[in-house]
Amino acid sequence: MDKDTLVKHHFWIVLVLAIILIPVTLGCVWASVSDATEAQKKKIEASESKLKSARPKGKDFLDKMEEERQKLDGMKSQVWEKCYRAQAGLIEWPVSMPSATALNRLYFGDPIDPRDRNEFVKGNVYVPEYDKLAELVKPTELAGGPSQVMKPVRWGERAATDEDVWLALEDLCVYREVLRCVDSVNKLLATFENKTDAAQKELQDLFKPAQGESVHRFESTYCGSTWRSPARRRARPARTTSAASCATSVTAGSTSRTSTCC
Repeated sequence: MDKDTLVKHHFWIVLVLAIILIPVTLGCVWASVSDATEAQKKKIEASESKLKSARPKGKDFLDKMEEERQKLDGMKSQVWEKCYRAQAGLIEWPVSMPSATALNRLYFGDPIDPRDRNEFVKGNVYVPEYDKLAELVKPTELAGGPSQVMKPVRWGERAATDEDVWLALEDLCVYREVLRCVDSVNKLLATFENKTDAAQKELQDLFKPAQGESVHRFESTYCGSTWRSPARRRARPARTTSAASCATSVTAGSTSRTSTCC
């Protein structure tokens, strides 16, 4: 087909192409729009189903939730404050240091004046603190002495850094708290409550004290049990020349019943 013929009949050629291409184009558009419409429909249906099953919260509920949240934040702050106060004084510098009061105001890890570092590692400041710890648990004895049980730092010739001093002080203070716990247990084990009144009849029937004798019962607050003497090995309390104000310890076998002497 030559150029002149193409120019002469271009209208009809374009018309034929339009008749063929327009339906094809419309079909493609319809198919793509249909898929997008179906996907959007499913999305809308899912949203509707979610909304129908949801239980919307009213303003009163939201206000109550906010009130509970604020209350929880307040309780959290109280717990933090109690924990902080419980640890107050845990890290204490040796009182023999001239600047101990100022140093106690530092936070753990803060820079330390070189003069204070040198003062801390002195033989008459650091090591004697461990000797003082042994006094906390007397009469309990530390096997081999305080330096063998707690192992203080041997500074040597190297200059101590801030980190060295803080870690050594932390060890010292932790040892102190542990030994205070040991001392508390010692005192707890040594504490007895007078249970004589509650067991008066039982004591009288068991020991049958003579005139001038008194029998007392003391109960350990630690184990919550009373020391008893087996009935088949019953022991009598020691007689005294004074009245019932005097007390003794009554022992039978490996167990004891205790009385007190005023």
